[in-house]
Amino acid sequence: MSKYTDDLSDALNVVNPVMISRRYQCPVIIFKTQHPHAFGSRGHRAEVYFHFDGKPRRSKPIRVRDASSRITESREAHLQAAIAWSKERGMKVEEWVPTGFANSWMPRDVKDRMVAELKAWRKEQRASRTEKES
Repeated sequence: MSKYTDDLSDALNVVNPVMISRRYQCPVIIFKTQHPHAFGSRGHRAEVYFHFDGKPRRSKPIRVRDASSRITESREAHLQAAIAWSKERGMKVEEWVPTGFANSWMPRDVKDRMVAELKAWRKEQRASRTEKES
């Protein structure tokens, strides 16, 4: 893990993109490369995690059949398909940005809020460290 994701875990108790979706009640797109029940077999797909009537939901797997077998091209094709799916369902997300976890995206406004909370936590941590050293 990175310092960013370690700090997300410590500060916000968030350890994966699904927890971001639950904490902020926002949609999150996750690109997956492995079939969940057949290890070693390719199963590229995207899923959208979102909330409806206050309850967590997940889209059916979104598969792009004619996507390239190259991972970067497949990831981009699946991301675009998931964005189109979310627009069809009325999710008003202006811009999708990476969450900080691998192969996952979230709305920019929610990410800005999450980063602001993280910055405030880091500032608190620095202040408490300097207080202890004095």
